[in-house]
Amino acid sequence: MTPNPLKYGCQLGKPEQCEKASFVPGHTLLGGGLDIVTMSRTRSFLLNMQIYENSNKTCTLCKNVHHQNALEKIPVGMIDWQLDSSCSKSISGSVSHSKVEMAKEETKRISNDWKHDLNVSVEVFKISTAIGGSHSRMTKFAETKSVIDRYEFLSSELECSVYSFRLSPDAPLSSYFAKDLRQLPNLYNKNTKQKYRSFISTYGTHYVTEAHVGGRIKEITAVRTCQVAMNSLKMSEVKDCLELEIAGSIKGGKATFNLFDEKSGGTPEAFSAWVESLKTIPDLVKFALSPIHNLVKLNGPQKDNLRAAVSEYIRERALHMKCSCPGNSHPSHNGDCSCDCQATKYSNSECCPTNKGLAHLTLYVEKATGLYGDYFGKSDAYVVFKFDGQEQRTRTVWNNDNPVWKDTYKIGMVELTAVKKFTIEVWDEDFGLPDNLLGKCSEPLMSGITPKTCRCNYGSLSYRLTVTCATHLQGSFCQDYRPVPT
Repeated sequence: MTPNPLKYGCQLGKPEQCEKASFVPGHTLLGGGLDIVTMSRTRSFLLNMQIYENSNKTCTLCKNVHHQNALEKIPVGMIDWQLDSSCSKSISGSVSHSKVEMAKEETKRISNDWKHDLNVSVEVFKISTAIGGSHSRMTKFAETKSVIDRYEFLSSELECSVYSFRLSPDAPLSSYFAKDLRQLPNLYNKNTKQKYRSFISTYGTHYVTEAHVGGRIKEITAVRTCQVAMNSLKMSEVKDCLELEIAGSIKGGKATFNLFDEKSGGTPEAFSAWVESLKTIPDLVKFALSPIHNLVKLNGPQKDNLRAAVSEYIRERALHMKCSCPGNSHPSHNGDCSCDCQATKYSNSECCPTNKGLAHLTLYVEKATGLYGDYFGKSDAYVVFKFDGQEQRTRTVWNNDNPVWKDTYKIGMVELTAVKKFTIEVWDEDFGLPDNLLGKCSEPLMSGITPKTCRCNYGSLSYRLTVTCATHLQGSFCQDYRPVPT
């Protein structure tokens, strides 16, 4: 092998120095396999990163200031090793509205176009789709929450990059990978598909060609979208609060998130101890990938077959989410498959109720019996319903002590509490004189479909109230939160 170009405190080492020296930390992360669908490393080595001797038995040794200036050896398959001390206590955050967005968020760590030279297009009209990260731990977490309620996922992240390096164009294949590659069938079809799938399961869909290594802390908090709105909060305020909490935990102590967290590079109890551990046991922070078929140098069909097999595997495991918006909502314009509503007094732009106690009220006035309103004739009856400043009057039924209305009145959105009461009144209309109140009833307005009877001075009124809690609300007075799956 040709010696690596010397840079950043690197020098050629003698054979005895090379044998004693340790490898630079994280050297096996380069050339390792990764499954783009799960965004997890396969722990299989596609390239041999244990070879360090050049053709003249020398090696490249680099001074690592993080290890008391110790000289550490570089594999022949690695170039451009250098210190990359970009570590900050500042937190970066983002908000994802769906499992598809979460999957796309996972692939943002990749610094190049991982889809290049693959056939993975799966665009479908009115369907939101993710291919990379479609079965990652983050995405599965979002999926389990989405079947319970409508959530937004707040991601807070901190990264520390300690070293960076990239793959040499002539990096040697590992013996296991080369052997398994040669044993792949010459055809890719339904009969040989399983053998290719087994190969992908072992080695992944891609391999790492460039890497910034160190550590990453990512906290993901699932927040019920409408519960936030009903507590008079904005999602941006919750996000800021969570970032402050993480920042506080970095200064010493443990983070307190209990829904989901993903840490790479160790499990620290304090920020400084964690950063120190990254200098010896780094993990991938940001990286570039290449599809594994690009490692095929053999004459034969394996390269095209492997490209087809990887492409099909990714397409088959793509994540789809139907973009449909119920009621008066409409698809948002940001392409994330979420829905928007026209903001009103009672609901916000995310289609969530703005307060507890909101309900839709419908009044059905059926009939009255045995009324007595006039000495010299029969009653000219009408009904008045009152609640929280709203008033609804029925038509008058003339000259009838047993009037029948059978009329429905959609009163609309009201706000319930345990102390608010409705009043329903039966009146006799008189020309030229004040109308006579024949009877009235008053009681708290509660959710449900309730047939009711109001006893008057003479006779009674039959009516029905239909009180339906607004979406995401439940309980007698619609004060309790109700999950609604997406």
